[in-house]
Amino acid sequence: MLSIDNFVEKQTEYVQKLNSGKISSSWTFNDYIWDAYNKPGLESALQRGDDIVIWSDPIKLKTGYYKRKLDFLQSEANQYGYNFNSGIENGILTQ
Repeated sequence: MLSIDNFVEKQTEYVQKLNSGKISSSWTFNDYIWDAYNKPGLESALQRGDDIVIWSDPIKLKTGYYKRKLDFLQSEANQYGYNFNSGIENGILTQ
């Protein structure tokens, strides 16, 4: 499970970077959190070979961050030795 400490500070950080032009004005806060925290955390888990548990139904609930995570896992799974389709069926991605 990914956890982001000091979430309010992350919101402030986003506004500062947005105002200074360090990130695209088209980025939403969700885009920023995904790119700065969620995606790198998930990629680190794949690089370490962590088991990744699929808690929610990937067919019925494919929205928001969860959709981004599933899409990312699907695109990167083979590169790190995971079988995405088997993981979706079993509820856990393992190497």
